[in-house]
Amino acid sequence: MAEVTGKVWKSGDGVAQNDLNEFSNNLENATIEDTNTAENWATQQHFSISSSKINEVFDDDTVLSFNTSSTSWTDVTNIAYPNPMAAESGRINLIRVQWNALVGALTSVNDIGQNNLYGVRACIETGGGTYYRAYSINKFTGRTWAPGTVALNPDPVNWRPISGSGIVLIPAGIAVTNIKLQAIVYNAGNNLVLDRANLQIIIGRA
Repeated sequence: MAEVTGKVWKSGDGVAQNDLNEFSNNLENATIEDTNTAENWATQQHFSISSSKINEVFDDDTVLSFNTSSTSWTDVTNIAYPNPMAAESGRINLIRVQWNALVGALTSVNDIGQNNLYGVRACIETGGGTYYRAYSINKFTGRTWAPGTVALNPDPVNWRPISGSGIVLIPAGIAVTNIKLQAIVYNAGNNLVLDRANLQIIIGRA
């Protein structure tokens, strides 16, 4: 049944045991339907169990002091989730990865075209291959006008927040072995600095 019913007794009424148990029996046998639940009653905690990471949230807030001048994708140190999800047969898994970081004091020697860019992304390593999601590509410098001149000078864009978000479907029976951040610069003379980063992972199962 959907609705939980009960009876109100007045003082002096004779009440049988079955009548007293009616409310609890109805509650035990009730199903969750729109007739007996409030809007937004369910939260992540209603579905999270220790044996299945459905909607489980991982969060890492790390002081990095990470810097790189590498022109190939390089692992961001001190922030990662090894083995967040074991393989489960018959279940497709949806993983949402989101991150944000604070850029520190940058060094730029070339601000022309692609040379002026740096990037950060999430790397999802699994037993069935590697996925890359949640890209954020940004500029090292911005052009500012110098008073009294006609020149536009390149100035590093320091202390700015950057972020990325993405999802990936993991086939049934495939384990996720690691989720981490990676960074790149497009000119070896430039130096990218990340002072802090947050990495969140949400796992949903179908």
